Amino acid sequence: MQQVVRAAGRRWMTLDDAPLADLEELHTFSRRSEPYKVFTPFYRIWHPLCRATIPLRARQHCSSLIR
Repeated sequence: MQQVVRAAGRRWMTLDDAPLADLEELHTFSRRSEPYKVFTPFYRIWHPLCRATIPLRARQHCSSLIR
């Protein structure tokens, strides 16, 4: 996969196999006991949580992907 990405002129970046935000932490942060079923409400809670918990370097990289 790395070769295909680089052949397409894109930068390859490896990340640890971990979610950007712990889903249990998200439930605590959002004060919800059940999972979200629609993306937009999930995103509205997830984005501030990520801003508070993800290191700045990773956040800068991820923000360019989310726009």
